[in-house]
Amino acid sequence: MAWTKRRLELFEAMKAKAAEGTWVHNPERPGYSIRWVRTLETPDYVRKMKAYENWDETYDQHVSITLVTPESNPLMGISRAPWVTSQLGIDLTLKRAFEVLDDPAAVLDRS
Repeated sequence: MAWTKRRLELFEAMKAKAAEGTWVHNPERPGYSIRWVRTLETPDYVRKMKAYENWDETYDQHVSITLVTPESNPLMGISRAPWVTSQLGIDLTLKRAFEVLDDPAAVLDRS
């Protein structure tokens, strides 16, 4: 199946974000996948827990968007912290994928 106009626009926007460096292409994922990373300070309450006492002072949060095939919906992955279960394979509308692409921090900042 061929790309729809809107999916092709998303694919091109994803490549542009990777080219400008705000997102990073992730070739390990199927299809075309990009990842946005934010580094934060590890909270004191986590560092005081015995299981996490040897953790670094910072940790990374991740948001990813993947287009597996031209006809598939975009998929989003979210990793809020290493001590929280990641959410993978979240089906997105094209509209929502563009919103996430423009403001990935908003996905992580929602409670």
